[in-house]
Formats: sequence, structure tokens, C-alpha cells
Amino acid sequence: MSVQVMKGLEDIIIDTSGISLIDGLAGRLIYRGHDIRELIDLSFEEVAFLLQSGELPLRKQLKIDCVGPLDNKVTPITKREAP
Repeated sequence: MSVQVMKGLEDIIIDTSGISLIDGLAGRLIYRGHDIRELIDLSFEEVAFLLQSGELPLRKQLKIDCVGPLDNKVTPITKREAP
């Protein structure tokens, strides 16, 4: 009895996601509707907010929301200032 083994995952779809889209043929990586190239200049906190909520944060949301409780500390989210 012979078993056919398929190698690689080309053209194999295992599930769908509302968070990311990978289009390898077009060379695109999309997170929550935003091309990865649009997110390059954002802070970690801004991208984390986008991934969690589905929307980019407003400036006032960055000052109010907190990253928590990785080590029981609450760190306010602030936008990085350009040098």
C-alpha cells in the first residue's frame, strides 16, 4: 500500500482570519485592513490597539488606555516622539 505525501503548504487554506491577510502572489501583508507598510511608523502600542480593537487609536485613547498586567504594572501608552 502506497501513501501519497504532499509537501509544502502552497495553495492550502486551513482557516480564515479577520485580523490578517497574506497575499503572497501580490506581496501584501494586511492587518485589520491596513497594509503593513502603513503600520511601519506606528508605535508598538498603536499596532497592538489596532490588533485588539480593529481600529487605529485616537490620540486621546493612547493617553487613557494602558498596557497591563504583564507584571502587575500599568504602563500608560504614549506616542513615541520623533527625534
